[in-house]
Amino acid sequence: MERIGILAITKNGIKIARDLKEKFSSWEIFAPDKFSDGNDEINWYTNSTTEKIAELFKSNDALVCLFSLGAVVRLISPHLKDKKTDPAVIVIDDQSQFVISTLSGHLGGANELTNDIAKKENVSSYSTLDELKKSKSKGYLIISDEHIDDNDILENAVVYRPPSLVVGIGLHWNTTKEKIMEGLDTSLKKFNLSKKSIARLASTKKREDAAGLHDFTKEMNVPLELYDKDDLAPIKTPNPSKMVEGYEGTASVSEAAAIKSSGGSLIVEKQKFSPDLTIAIARIQE
Repeated sequence: MERIGILAITKNGIKIARDLKEKFSSWEIFAPDKFSDGNDEINWYTNSTTEKIAELFKSNDALVCLFSLGAVVRLISPHLKDKKTDPAVIVIDDQSQFVISTLSGHLGGANELTNDIAKKENVSSYSTLDELKKSKSKGYLIISDEHIDDNDILENAVVYRPPSLVVGIGLHWNTTKEKIMEGLDTSLKKFNLSKKSIARLASTKKREDAAGLHDFTKEMNVPLELYDKDDLAPIKTPNPSKMVEGYEGTASVSEAAAIKSSGGSLIVEKQKFSPDLTIAIARIQE
């Protein structure tokens, strides 16, 4: 990455920014003019942070934001375009306890940059909860789409739910909202996944309006992607069905739609809820 900007909007954030610049000398610091102490290594800005982050979002390969995750998400959301072009965004809290890969994790390099920063801040990363528990760390940042019910960990943890799951749904035109919700809840519980990480739903277009699916989508408050049978038919799935092919024109709906929408791979193969519902779940490929 050629251009990396650090945005700090508090006195303590500016202190952390200076510490980061000692370790990453090519990074530029930006902070509000009201905190200026004349240090010419910092770019003191007079416009609003809303305007400044819009400017930095366009002109940098990565942004390191030294304030709350919620505020960062609200400020960058109007400027999101595409995972192939958006800059990496990393959030560090005001106490320098957590480093969070927030945007463009894989393609944009935010995950790698987060690890680089964490290594300079005496932060260790672990791939499993068991490793995390054995580390005896004082605090945890958990980034996971899995359900976590370990109270010993949760007591000292911040859990970030990435929007990483696509739920593929095969159904009849008259399948009810309640049936879909029951099937989804059962599938998530069985495979230990969090509903909060569902990014979108996917299914096939039908001749008749599937009112239950649309009602379910509204209740979930996530997008729904509907595909033509010709989009789904070529997709290889582990559990094709001749019966489904006869009705829908494609041998798979739930699995094929989940794979098509996610660009990734299935983590939950087709779950049948007879006689009118199947659920499959795929993890989004960044």
